[in-house]
Amino acid sequence: MKTPPVRLEPFDRERHYDAFRRWCAAHGVAAPDASWLPPAGAVAVCAGEPCAAQWLYMDAHVGVCQLVWLTTNPDAPLPARAAGARHTAQALLSCAKDRGYTLAMALGRRGTDRLYARMGFLANHDTMKQRFKRI
Repeated sequence: MKTPPVRLEPFDRERHYDAFRRWCAAHGVAAPDASWLPPAGAVAVCAGEPCAAQWLYMDAHVGVCQLVWLTTNPDAPLPARAAGARHTAQALLSCAKDRGYTLAMALGRRGTDRLYARMGFLANHDTMKQRFKRI
């Protein structure tokens, strides 16, 4: 199957957050508050429509970063969603590498985890879950 062309743009809260929140709901996950999203965010656009979004947290002290909140547009074709997910991850990792980061972490469910594995991420524990708590 041919990979669709993907254009990347920076995440803009005004333009993208409502759609991102709808995507999360359609996938059965809670969307993070807009204030939790780091400045390094990318939106993939395929055939003129946003198809995926992802963010990168960058630790200010130890050269470690983490890909987070990867979500795809459930109405986009599967090849576009996969290409968008891959392109946002690659762009954010390139950004981190250019800034001197040497270790990237990523968490994912099902397809997201397979994407990260294909990109060379190694699993450190098969049953680990990430949990969140407001403080």
